Amino acid sequence: MTDDLDDAADLDDAADLDDAARRREILAAAASLLVDAPLVEVTLEDVARVLHAPVEEVNRHFGSVTEVGAALLAAEGDSMREAQRTAALVASDPLDVLRATFHAVAVNISSRPIVRAGIRIAQESRHLYPERRIDPFRTWKAFVVGQLERAKSAGRLRPDADPESVAWLIVSAGLGTKELVAFTGRWSELPEIMESTVGQVMSLIGGGGGLAEGRD
Repeated sequence: MTDDLDDAADLDDAADLDDAARRREILAAAASLLVDAPLVEVTLEDVARVLHAPVEEVNRHFGSVTEVGAALLAAEGDSMREAQRTAALVASDPLDVLRATFHAVAVNISSRPIVRAGIRIAQESRHLYPERRIDPFRTWKAFVVGQLERAKSAGRLRPDADPESVAWLIVSAGLGTKELVAFTGRWSELPEIMESTVGQVMSLIGGGGGLAEGRD
């Protein structure tokens, strides 16, 4: 009897793993469409065609394209939070954390269509998810302000530096860089361009009469 229960549990676990893998495949197929098309123009039938599967199979995992979009938003959000956590582990200085975070985010965006699809949904279709209160600029500005306030407390910013104003500049530069690369479609170049852009901004706010003091 116990062996039968164990076997049943093993089968359930295997089924759960298969379902999770299939959901990832469906999301990848949907992302390949949604990086170039608005959510409202994509159907489950479109996703099924990319997946080479019956639409009923897609529908078993996602009841609508809106549900697919919600899963992509969640994946994009998880990716951004992971980039922030990773940067905090590899750098201790808050200004270095900012540089590392923007670089990690650029790598994620450039290499993962699921992340790019989530970003596009956040920009174009956030009205479909009012409960999420999506505002990428506000979210990133809050993170950057936090790091700049840490830097100011550590004496890394000049006393007259305003973290709010500096954060606005950094986030605007980062988002603008992403939009420029999206326009050209040269995603593989995003990490290098982002590093250069954020580095230029950091150099403007640091040292020699900028808003932040340079490092010794």
